[in-house]
Amino acid sequence: MPLLRIKHLISDLKQEISDSVPPEDQTRSRLDAIVSEMEAEVATESPLVALPEKVSDWVKEYEATHPKVTRILNDIATTLSNMGI
Repeated sequence: MPLLRIKHLISDLKQEISDSVPPEDQTRSRLDAIVSEMEAEVATESPLVALPEKVSDWVKEYEATHPKVTRILNDIATTLSNMGI
């Protein structure tokens, strides 16, 4: 169930990036790459040991410039933490 929640949050993140970050924004390609990286890691359904640290770094990187994206990243971090990861 928590993995399903993470998949939904990743989908929300993808939609938020699409809706709020213009394609010409220099961070757009990086945010799209982050989503792809998370999707790939979750798709393997192996232990997500590296993901929490990465999400924490991404939160710090984008909290000032993309608050809605950061909120979703924080939700992902919380869900991972609740999973004991």
